[in-house]
Amino acid sequence: MSKLLDMLVARGMRQGLRGSTPWLAVGTLAWILRRSRSRRGPQPVWSEELAPGQAVVITHHVAPG
Repeated sequence: MSKLLDMLVARGMRQGLRGSTPWLAVGTLAWILRRSRSRRGPQPVWSEELAPGQAVVITHHVAPG
């Protein structure tokens, strides 16, 4: 979704500054949507309550090679 918004912002602003009012509106709207999505921050991938004594272990393994 973000690549689509990036493309619409770029094309909308480029065409809009050349005089195309509809493309300027599309670019502006796409910019506002992209901006509002980035302010929310990353969404959690997993969420669960831990009982007393439970733990979560996060590891990262480097690929061989």
